[in-house]
Amino acid sequence: SSRATAASGATGAARQGAAQCFFLRGALKLRTKNYAKAVEAYERGLALDSTDVVATMNLGLALRNLGRHADAKPYLVKAHELDRDYGPACHNLAEYIYEVEENAARARPLYQRATELLPTYPTSWFGLGSTLSTLKDEDGAVVAYERLLELMPDNTFGRKNICMGYLHLLCRAVDFKQPDDFRRCR
Repeated sequence: SSRATAASGATGAARQGAAQCFFLRGALKLRTKNYAKAVEAYERGLALDSTDVVATMNLGLALRNLGRHADAKPYLVKAHELDRDYGPACHNLAEYIYEVEENAARARPLYQRATELLPTYPTSWFGLGSTLSTLKDEDGAVVAYERLLELMPDNTFGRKNICMGYLHLLCRAVDFKQPDDFRRCR
């Protein structure tokens, strides 16, 4: 009995070690933008350990970078479900929902959570600002873009979008009709 338990533990450790090797290979391929090879490595690793939140999220990102959006979504959702307090998982799911599904209302709480978990990550602040602007919450969008510009003062899109947000607020303050065709950078 103790022999069987020891063998089972050794097998589990070996599987875990092999999974980590595949995850490291996947991370290297993802960083070098070899997305197809990253997908292969993450799939092999996740076949051995399906509970790794980073590998699950990264597989979703690699698939998304290959334009395989429908394949990417389940992995981005699962990564968020594995750890709802992992900021990158919140951010990447929010980004998918906002950019691919074009659903700002569903993306908003995920971006808000991502900015709570990653307060110095400018991309989450940009996503939150864009989402709030899409939802016509210019007050909130301006706050998000202000935080983005504190973190990245030279961000051109942030500067343009905050100017448009200020213009919307000014128009509202003087009861001026707001053109619906103000363009935003996403």
